[in-house]
Amino acid sequence: MENMIALSSWSGGKDSCLAYYRALKQGVKIECLLNFTSRESKKGCFHGLDGELLKFQAALIGMPLCQKQVGPDIKLYESEFKEAVNEIKDSKDINSMVFGDIYLQEHLTG
Repeated sequence: MENMIALSSWSGGKDSCLAYYRALKQGVKIECLLNFTSRESKKGCFHGLDGELLKFQAALIGMPLCQKQVGPDIKLYESEFKEAVNEIKDSKDINSMVFGDIYLQEHLTG
């Protein structure tokens, strides 16, 4: 995993934190954390944490946070997510992603 350069999905919750930590321990180079907040509330989309708290968490662990705002339509979330990932991936040498979404089958690796 030494050649892995990753973007780490960050919700501010324990699963994303643990996934980030385990990736680091396995030698993955994490370029930045990626978080999505609501344009309306400025809170994280999944745990409802204030966007400023998410910035503070990233600062405490010494990682840059790429925080993107998304609209309320969950149907558009996937395209907004892909757009954000591609934007970051194009500006850095990212070849993988870290997720803490342990309940989502499509995020599991074999």
